[in-house]
Amino acid sequence: EVVTAVVDLSDIRSFRASTPSRGRQAANSRTVAVVPVSFQMTGCEEAPTGPMKETILLPEQEIAYGPACWMWDYLRRSGGGGYFL
Repeated sequence: EVVTAVVDLSDIRSFRASTPSRGRQAANSRTVAVVPVSFQMTGCEEAPTGPMKETILLPEQEIAYGPACWMWDYLRRSGGGGYFL
């Protein structure tokens, strides 16, 4: 499954500023200059995506994902670039 999203950085900035502890931290940080450009980095003109619906798996489905997660974790920890079947 491939999931793509368009992220609006100004929404993230305003969300982080709305949290009191992060608001104080953000008030002490340097401001980042916004540079308007006449092109898009992604080439898409889609609107930002909304929240995704949470998917709750059945116990059998969670167990089915176990070996793949273990293999990914093993390769990540060992520094391996892949595996051969």
